[in-house]
Amino acid sequence: MIQNITTVSKYTLGDVYALLTSQTVSMVTLTDIDTFSELVVALGFSDALIDDKETIIDELFMKYILPNMLNEYVLELDEEDNVIDESTNLIGLMLYDIINSYDKYATIITKFEAVKDTLTDNLDSLIDSNVTKYNDTPQEQGNYTADEYTTTITSSTATRDNQAKELNLNRIVLLQEQLKNTYLIWFNQIFKRFVLL
Repeated sequence: MIQNITTVSKYTLGDVYALLTSQTVSMVTLTDIDTFSELVVALGFSDALIDDKETIIDELFMKYILPNMLNEYVLELDEEDNVIDESTNLIGLMLYDIINSYDKYATIITKFEAVKDTLTDNLDSLIDSNVTKYNDTPQEQGNYTADEYTTTITSSTATRDNQAKELNLNRIVLLQEQLKNTYLIWFNQIFKRFVLL
């Protein structure tokens, strides 16, 4: 009895990108890829899908998905399968998963970014302090601002609180780590779904 043996081919994410952008397979490097948003639009998906989400999605794709999945197998096809169609479907599924999980992760990322920006803006702020001096024996002439014995003098000083600045710097570092961890958790969700083991 003769069995039909079908050839199975595996494609990495880099191969899929190369096929979809008419480049030579296995010659794709990170510098060939601009943004996930551009790829999605080039494949004919609606620009409205990622319109207000592209900054965070591009960050996820360019800094986490591509560097870690470029050489991972993501597609396995029989010889009768259409490679271009299946590659487009794969990117469509990846886009669908990213958009479905976007609200969950983007809410966290946006809040971390806002707090980080506020702390960064406050790094060089000055602390104002006012000192008011009183005297029961008023004087009617002289330099009132230099005289300790004038009736009422208010002097203002502005200083930097180095301890508060250091605390803010520590908080910024922690927030950057939390941002990175949030992107990594999101990436791991995509990785588990699409990488062939």
